[in-house]
Amino acid sequence: MNQITIRQNRYVLKWRNTETFAELPLAQIRKIWKIMFSEPWRNGNAIAAISKWLPVARQEADTALQYAEYLLGEAVAHHKTNVRSYQRAVKDAKTSSVKLTKFQEIFDQMAAKAGI
Repeated sequence: MNQITIRQNRYVLKWRNTETFAELPLAQIRKIWKIMFSEPWRNGNAIAAISKWLPVARQEADTALQYAEYLLGEAVAHHKTNVRSYQRAVKDAKTSSVKLTKFQEIFDQMAAKAGI
């Protein structure tokens, strides 16, 4: 998913790289999606694009978490000295996974409220 356009009255938001959504705080995501769902008939393409992107992003985050946990287990089993870097990778991957799950919950709630 490359670019989406969200409209509300005269306000237009063009988001060039939707992969950066995962870096935004939850409060900003809520605001953006609130604007998007306020006029779902104008933002149908954006809603469809995000609804396709979210499950894929969540799956990728879950896979990254599983891989990081595997690498941490291997590092501990082989008594590697840089275990902390693997622990940090697990923590970051878990944070990303939880955040994307919350994004999905917020999206689903707003979609249900908008009748989509």
